[in-house]
Amino acid sequence: MSDIERINLTNFNDRDLQKSMATAQTDYIKHLGMYANSAIEEMENGFQLDGIPLPWGKTNQDIALPLKYISILAGSSGQKKTTLSVLQLLHTSQRHKVGFASFEMRVNYLTKMMAAMKAGVSEKTVTQQVVRDFCEYATDRIYCYDQIGDVKAMRVLGAVEALGSMGCKLVVVDSLMMVDLYAKSGQEEFSKQRDFVSALSGLAAIHDMHVMLVAHNRKPGEYQGEGRPNKNSVRGSSSITDVAAVVLLCHQDEKKQKLLQDVHKYGETLSEADQKYVDRTPCQRLIVAKNRFNAFQGTIALYQHSGSRQLIGDRSDKAIYFVN
Repeated sequence: MSDIERINLTNFNDRDLQKSMATAQTDYIKHLGMYANSAIEEMENGFQLDGIPLPWGKTNQDIALPLKYISILAGSSGQKKTTLSVLQLLHTSQRHKVGFASFEMRVNYLTKMMAAMKAGVSEKTVTQQVVRDFCEYATDRIYCYDQIGDVKAMRVLGAVEALGSMGCKLVVVDSLMMVDLYAKSGQEEFSKQRDFVSALSGLAAIHDMHVMLVAHNRKPGEYQGEGRPNKNSVRGSSSITDVAAVVLLCHQDEKKQKLLQDVHKYGETLSEADQKYVDRTPCQRLIVAKNRFNAFQGTIALYQHSGSRQLIGDRSDKAIYFVN
């Protein structure tokens, strides 16, 4: 019996999940005597993080998305969660099959958005040929679960199971808010969120893939901390972030965004101080609030590419190049 057959998604109870996760992890339990060669090799050549790298080379030594685990990508509305998740999918698709389950975005629009982002152009100027070229690139490489609106939790788990069975190494679920958990109270919702996230973790382990779950933040007054979000910002049960190996928080610089809007939309001239702020301040901060397999926790500064939705790692304004 295969690992997949050990789980019945119509009866995904805790015991089934425990058994399936134990089966998936057995090959990773070894005595330390087996690590002599690899430990010495690492001493000679340096440590390389295992997992799926982020799209920016400057992060390669600090963080990766580990296979067999899940991550949370959280932020308030308008903080570019979907943009960042799509950029991650495109980057990963250069080497692996990927899957996307978006319950808020039509697939036709998603296709156009991804085509423009990959080409480094605006969605307003993307041509039909660019879209056709992208769809050829995406064939048997980028998969999408085509459902809009609230979707039952078991159907979402079934979609992730199917994408894992197809060989996807990264699956993005966007978003937790749209997963119908049939909860009658806040306490029951928290409990079902925990079970759902644990189930995603089990599927990630079985299929040797990474699952990124997009979530929303609480309102600033509903969590401890001021200004930038922290791990306590994520809306829902704290067990969501407890289960995840990586927690990433999206935080857009609203002051810079407003100053740029004043210039481009209203034709205003910035003061010397404001211009210096615009020149030196990142457009977006990706905050690493949890990073189970590396000590790094902190902020990744990102800058908006002037010609597309891409978020790049420096001020060069050079679009990320994706190989076919």
